[in-house]
Amino acid sequence: MERRRVLPGLILIQLGTYFLLANIMNLGGGAFLVAIGAAFVVSHFLTNRYGLLIPGCILVAIGAFAGLSENGAIFDNDGAWFFVILGFGFLGIYVLGRRWDRWWPLLPGLILSGSGLMVVYARYLPITWQQWSTLARWWPTLLVVLGIWLMLRYSVPQPARRAIGAALAIVMISSLALLGVSAGVIAAGGTDFSFGPGMGASYSDRVQQEIPAPAEGQVVITNDIGHIVVHPTNTSTVRVIATRHVLSPSAEQGQRDLDKVVLQVERQGNEIQISTRLPQEEDRRQFFWFGRGAWVDHEVWMPANLGLRTVTSTGDTLIEGIQGGVEARTSTGRLTMRDVAGSLVAETSTGGLEVSGLVTHDSSLRTSTGGIKLDVSPRSAFVLEAYSSTGSVKVSLPLQGEQKDSNRVSGQFNGGEARLQVQSSTGSVVIEQAR
Repeated sequence: MERRRVLPGLILIQLGTYFLLANIMNLGGGAFLVAIGAAFVVSHFLTNRYGLLIPGCILVAIGAFAGLSENGAIFDNDGAWFFVILGFGFLGIYVLGRRWDRWWPLLPGLILSGSGLMVVYARYLPITWQQWSTLARWWPTLLVVLGIWLMLRYSVPQPARRAIGAALAIVMISSLALLGVSAGVIAAGGTDFSFGPGMGASYSDRVQQEIPAPAEGQVVITNDIGHIVVHPTNTSTVRVIATRHVLSPSAEQGQRDLDKVVLQVERQGNEIQISTRLPQEEDRRQFFWFGRGAWVDHEVWMPANLGLRTVTSTGDTLIEGIQGGVEARTSTGRLTMRDVAGSLVAETSTGGLEVSGLVTHDSSLRTSTGGIKLDVSPRSAFVLEAYSSTGSVKVSLPLQGEQKDSNRVSGQFNGGEARLQVQSSTGSVVIEQAR
């Protein structure tokens, strides 16, 4: 068998098998990528050509992530899981290649998978914010270790020199990745931290306001950068707690910058508007090593019967118990609604949607990148149109006049007439009846 004919033949076999199975069962785009990647991997073993492993393992990893996302196996932290699985792909190149002196795949493999796993499981690690801060402050030791190695490396025998150099490279790059993750975790925790003199530290405080609520109307929350959390209350007031964060080169400057972040709560007719005025554009949130910045997290308590509209550019949104209708939009962030009712509109460009509640009004749930999970109350009534461009659609409801294919389901639930549109461009859609 001529080596040059192996790969084209295997690709055609894999494509034919994929399309044949796709005609009789639900196969998403992830399976397609896995099939092509597998052709490269098998070709490597048949021809012993190392270069075929690189696209093969990477395509298999990307396809595996896409397949898991399409089937709802990955819902939270989908971006972090992408880097974890991609890192496993690079590690697969090293293991399957069995050329132990070619250790380059270990660098991206360990960095991507290790950093991704830290982001996924950071909340479960028994490490306090202060411990993260202490850990990150030791970063200059990397420079000391590197300097010692540069001075002594030529006194080490050649075989050991390569092994030690490779190990140090892995440790150095992994430590830098850990430093970046530590910075993100510290920012989330609001711990005072600095990478070095004049390079910026984070400072936080809280301010709050309370205002009488109208008997009917809505609350509008606008937040440029930061999280939004909304709870129901039995009182006739709207209460807001804003946690202000800034990055500043000193404690004194940090306090001055915090004072520039102003919480604004105003009532105009039957509408209460909540927003935050940030410092000038050049002072807004930037990466730690770029100096100064500002962002705000809002937590709001409001009467459950009022309507709610939230808008944020970057940040997660959690809404609980609002019965007067909800409209929530974010460009980058996860949207979660629990025990909500009324007209529901949820849109995010990058992030998952998770919604539970009563659906009896026209509603729309849309995301460009991420999955959607909807748990509807048994008392809901609507006409469903659920669609995913590249993922699966699973509806566990008794629908009248149900029509479905691999990525689209429609039908009527409980004889309702309200329209419920659920759409994801990249990700799975899961709709179930709440228990």
